[in-house]
Amino acid sequence: MSDEREIILEAARKRFHDTGIDGVSLEEIAAETKLDIDFVHLHFPEKLALVFIILQEELIKVAEKTMATLPESQIDAQLKHQLEHRFTFFVDHQSSAAQVMREVFFSNEGWRETYDNMLWRFSIGVVALLQAAKRRGEIRQDVDETVAARAYVSYYLTGMMMICRGEVKTAEAICDFTFPLVDALVTSLK
Repeated sequence: MSDEREIILEAARKRFHDTGIDGVSLEEIAAETKLDIDFVHLHFPEKLALVFIILQEELIKVAEKTMATLPESQIDAQLKHQLEHRFTFFVDHQSSAAQVMREVFFSNEGWRETYDNMLWRFSIGVVALLQAAKRRGEIRQDVDETVAARAYVSYYLTGMMMICRGEVKTAEAICDFTFPLVDALVTSLK
């Protein structure tokens, strides 16, 4: 990665933490970094490309923090913990998340592959949690963890759609909708 690209990313990250991604503009970043706006556009043709990279980095941090603070309790609490942390992040960045999700679902510009990889890693983590729950005897030994993880990820995606469409305004409201689904899933696995 070029030094200039990293300078641009660092300025955008700082703005993200100070004002949120909605407050980031390529022109302001160019002025702040003293780089020509055309040069900034060379690395990031549009603001959305920069937003996607920062959201991706931030979501990785959220995932790491979520796993680091994962309760050592039952599988249902662990699954709910995951949703709560992710939904909180996306509610806090609803506008930017909605822009990125539109690009992921309706664009063919490579965003879909990156998002699919992130979703795949999330799914693998859920499978690992379910396997651990099976080893602890919390769920039946005949449970197919992959199928259960697919159901769980569908609840996550439903919550994401609710956020992106602005149907709910708080992570708590999305959790109120998705947690009963998690409870029903876990009950079916016992």
